[in-house]
Amino acid sequence: MNNKKIRMLFDATVIANAANKSSGRTGIFFAAYNVLKEFLKRDDIFIELYSDIGSYACLNKVIEQDKNFYNINFTNDYSLFGKFYKKLEVLKYENKINKGNLVVRFFIKICIKFCKIFCRIFKINLLDISKIERDYDVWFSPLHAIPKCLHNAGSVKKFTMIHDVTPLIFPQYFQGTKNGKYFFFDIINSINKNDYYFSNSEYTKQDFIKYVPQIDGEKITTAYLAASDLFYQVTGKKLIESVKRKYSIPPNKKYLLSLCSLEPRKNLIRAVKAFIKFIKTHNIDNLVYILGGSAWDGFIDIFEKEVPEYKKYKDKIIKAGYIDDEDLPALYSGAEFFIYTSEYEGFGLPPLEAMKCGMAVITSNNSSLPEVVGDAAIKIDFDSIEQHINAYEKLYFNNDLRTFYQQKAIQQAAKFSWDKTVNIMVKTIKNIIN
Repeated sequence: MNNKKIRMLFDATVIANAANKSSGRTGIFFAAYNVLKEFLKRDDIFIELYSDIGSYACLNKVIEQDKNFYNINFTNDYSLFGKFYKKLEVLKYENKINKGNLVVRFFIKICIKFCKIFCRIFKINLLDISKIERDYDVWFSPLHAIPKCLHNAGSVKKFTMIHDVTPLIFPQYFQGTKNGKYFFFDIINSINKNDYYFSNSEYTKQDFIKYVPQIDGEKITTAYLAASDLFYQVTGKKLIESVKRKYSIPPNKKYLLSLCSLEPRKNLIRAVKAFIKFIKTHNIDNLVYILGGSAWDGFIDIFEKEVPEYKKYKDKIIKAGYIDDEDLPALYSGAEFFIYTSEYEGFGLPPLEAMKCGMAVITSNNSSLPEVVGDAAIKIDFDSIEQHINAYEKLYFNNDLRTFYQQKAIQQAAKFSWDKTVNIMVKTIKNIIN
């Protein structure tokens, strides 16, 4: 095995999220995307892709359009029924993209519904287990649960990336947690003491040991995430001004930046309340707060109700929405500083991205965030308005301190790379296989 390529089947289902510029493109998406990209650079691994059949056609299109995944193959190790089901999903996707006949589309949907019911009632396997065992050494999932039909495929070593236990700690923020229907519980229910796991931080590892007793802590290896090579410090004013125009940021204003999915756990309501109090106290008129990222359903309504002075200051609070990947470095680099005072994170990619762009960062002192930022950021209690304001004051009024944190940020970000992440994973996989 030492001189032989590892034959890996990589569950790329989550990468289908690239098809839509939406809240689906979170840190977990970028982790899966960059890990796959890094695996493909190696000559000691042979990779084919698997996808949940419902995402197959969409993922196939995404992969075809991405030069990083040139010539990569999808597995064909499906059962006969699985191949039929997959064909229906492809027809559905093509019919939708090509705006085909509505009657045909309706008929295909009925057939797919029938397949789902048939699979559930008769417990049909969509994968050919004997072929999987023959063709692969490793099943690797960057997010989703290992298919149940593979649990007894002992010759295939199974590895899953685990990211956080947020729905267990904060069920109030997630629909479906009360009845266990949120997809996260498929992952939790699939965890066992035989398979292997890569945690994105030491904090996540300890959380899984604490909250998921069926996991074997000895089989969890920490492999830190990293910021993409896309991120760098932009010094050109023209590019920054161009990005400001694109996202309706006033050209004559400085700005603070938060970038994340707009959801309760990210603590944006408290951060914005502190911002309003900060600019009121100091009579600051040349500063705006940019909220970048897609919003969860209903969050904007909650946000506007919870921030009583929002209407008065709405010209100072700009909801920029989803930010295109190519605009991120300039948007980060143009900010006065970056704010990410989340209530809880399994890792927290945005602070690391901001630091790689040379940004001074304010973040929370909880969960995994201290592991990510080290001593290169101002860390505060997420639930303290006063500490938010104090941190804003330090970085806004003290140029020397802001420069200090900018320099420290670049040094801290350099400690993380996807090459390091995947080297840890490959070393672990080889040790287990051998």
